[in-house]
Amino acid sequence: MPKGLAPGEPKAGSGLLIALTGMPGSGKSSLAKLLSSQLDLEFFDLDDEICARASKSVTELFADLGEDGFRTFEFQVLQDLVGRPRIKSAIIALGGGTAVADERGFSVLRASTTVIYVWATPATLAEALSDSEERAKRPLLRGADLLSRVSQLYEQRHPRYLALSDYVLGPDLSWEELCGRLRELVISILPGPSAPASDPRVRSQA
Repeated sequence: MPKGLAPGEPKAGSGLLIALTGMPGSGKSSLAKLLSSQLDLEFFDLDDEICARASKSVTELFADLGEDGFRTFEFQVLQDLVGRPRIKSAIIALGGGTAVADERGFSVLRASTTVIYVWATPATLAEALSDSEERAKRPLLRGADLLSRVSQLYEQRHPRYLALSDYVLGPDLSWEELCGRLRELVISILPGPSAPASDPRVRSQA
């Protein structure tokens, strides 16, 4: 059962690597990038790593490989990224579908990282993704009514995000609340001073 935020006992071998998971439009990449600058963490965006490795966009890779082929390639990049030697703590923004249907990726993340779920509900997500350029970057959101498609993906993925995550942040916090509470949570997980006071809307998955 979820419980209140407490100073973390990081999983063996994973205290220096934090991963943000959640739906497209939840703000994972922006949050991870901001936090990396505030707390002097290495920052990785999994989609950017995939695109750099393939020299193609996510949309192009979906078209070339199909979703199953893309997920296989995504897992290979994730495995390499998680296993990469690091000299300081790091934060990774995962893709919206990372490890949702892939047991290999799920196992790697559970064993090697501390995962935080940035939880947002379909209406909030659809509003964030309403810009046509943002939607065009996401192959699985094309074609259908946006709110209907987001709701469908949310119903499929939300239970998986909960199973994957060590901590849940949300739902539907303002940007200022997300930034502040995520910062407090990450400080409590990383080696160092004691955690700040608990917040009832930041929960760990027991």
